[in-house]
Amino acid sequence: MDLNEDNSINPQRLTFLKALDNCQFCTNPKGPIYCYYTSIGPKMGYVTCEKCCEAGMNAVNLYMKTKAYGEANYLMNKTFNVKLPSGEIESGWKLDPEYTFVDKIWNTNKYGVYCLNPDGRVSNCILLADLLELNPK
Repeated sequence: MDLNEDNSINPQRLTFLKALDNCQFCTNPKGPIYCYYTSIGPKMGYVTCEKCCEAGMNAVNLYMKTKAYGEANYLMNKTFNVKLPSGEIESGWKLDPEYTFVDKIWNTNKYGVYCLNPDGRVSNCILLADLLELNPK
């Protein structure tokens, strides 16, 4: 299956899966499944049969290139500034490779992206609007 931005398949939770004859990419899967992760923390990604393994890898690559981190995807592999809850601006942060999605912040109409602090020890959900404002394209 040739995937592109117009016909991409969305990742799904890779938990409680049917372990045989299951595939997001074909209509007649046979045999054991293979999982390809887009986001390790929440266990998101793609499930394929053996014959569709390449499609699974291509789907991960396309997702990471076009959809991961939403509007902040242009910050992938870069360091940037974030606004901390205290209001302080701190530099040297990176997008968290284990949480590659935009998360709706509970009980609000705001969204956040998970980022790692400069030493890589702290992951924090940073408001997407603040991130985009502080780090324009």
